[in-house]
Amino acid sequence: MKIEAEKKDFEKDDLILKEKLEKWEGNYMNVIKEYLNPNFNKKIVKKDNRSTNEKMMGEIRGFMDTASADFLDRKEKEERFWTFV
Repeated sequence: MKIEAEKKDFEKDDLILKEKLEKWEGNYMNVIKEYLNPNFNKKIVKKDNRSTNEKMMGEIRGFMDTASADFLDRKEKEERFWTFV
């Protein structure tokens, strides 16, 4: 009795697998992704409510922060170089 129940479970799993493969046109990676995360195909859209000026200033701030950090790194490396020379 137990063996028969397990056999039916496998048959049901095979049918589900075949349906999913047909749905994804044989792309097994999408079947696996859907199994692990049913919402993998849905894109999360982030809406940016900032004005054009706020976006522009944010980009400039990010650029300047990066430039400042890079300058400090170069300065520190140069100081370390001259202490060893």
